[in-house]
Amino acid sequence: MPKNEISLCDVEHAVEVIARVAIENEKYFCDLDGELGDADFGKSLATGFRAILGEFDEIDRSDIGTFLTRLGMIFFATVGGTSGPVWGTAFVRAGMSARTKSSLTLTDLAEMGNNAVKGIMILGGASPAMRALLTDNAMAHTPTLRSETSTTDGSPVRSRAKRAAAMPPAMVIPPMESP
Repeated sequence: MPKNEISLCDVEHAVEVIARVAIENEKYFCDLDGELGDADFGKSLATGFRAILGEFDEIDRSDIGTFLTRLGMIFFATVGGTSGPVWGTAFVRAGMSARTKSSLTLTDLAEMGNNAVKGIMILGGASPAMRALLTDNAMAHTPTLRSETSTTDGSPVRSRAKRAAAMPPAMVIPPMESP
């Protein structure tokens, strides 16, 4: 039977997996960032997720929104530079969308992602035109996610062709040569 809802337990598990992957790949992410940046992305990400895992058992789980908002506050408090505010904003804005929810539908998940993207754009000072462009691309996935929960028998539609048709055209960016 397909699963149509995401529980708080599912969200907790997803956060734990993301945290483990971020921590295990700290050096790799730093190396990638070092190609064009200051090589600190992996360290910032690992620091934030280590802090989350350090407080994981004590984080309020009264609902999914409260849980995600607290994750964002931990990122804000422990990670500087760009990553702390960006990841903190993403978690807080997703948490705002999930306020009082004990489970999520795919539509809820899409709304959370869109709200997180909007918050990051505002934080970064994106121009109204850039916000519109990014929001349109981010929200292009929302109709597909909504349609996955709208079949007559309640089962999700998981057609790759249907999802692919709703995706925006891929942007092809040629690789940059390292100096």
